Amino acid sequence: MTAKPNLQKITFLYCFLLCCLYGQSQNLVRNPSFEDYDTCPNNLGSFNSDVISWSTPSQGSTDYFNTCSTTMGIPDNFNGTQHSKFGQGYAGIYLYAPGDYREYIQAELIHNLIKGTKYALSFYISRAEKSDYAITELEVVFSEEKLDLSIKKELSRM
Repeated sequence: MTAKPNLQKITFLYCFLLCCLYGQSQNLVRNPSFEDYDTCPNNLGSFNSDVISWSTPSQGSTDYFNTCSTTMGIPDNFNGTQHSKFGQGYAGIYLYAPGDYREYIQAELIHNLIKGTKYALSFYISRAEKSDYAITELEVVFSEEKLDLSIKKELSRM
């Protein structure tokens, strides 16, 4: 005599397997923790040439910090002390500076976003100890094309 399968257990197992297969979040950003780099940073403003799959959309001199460097090192550098949240690197940007100077970063996505699909965006941000300014808001722009602008000021004023 064969035992009848318990439909509740089968349904639960099926739902559990689906959650394991499809329920995990997927990071769509290439090189999300700035781990992949062409060159260990040795000077200010080298983010564009150092970090793989990231760039700067404006003429601001965004910085790259990594444990491999003595001049642009982690955790201690000219802006204070900051450990990376994950891995060995992070980006350093001026979100506001005198003269309305700004720095930005942009990343490549693994694939295009799908209209009507909900996405969650999260990142870590830390104000440097030696910073003179702080911000109360931060905005994100999604663009089909990589931005390349000849400015060092706020992008939304264009």
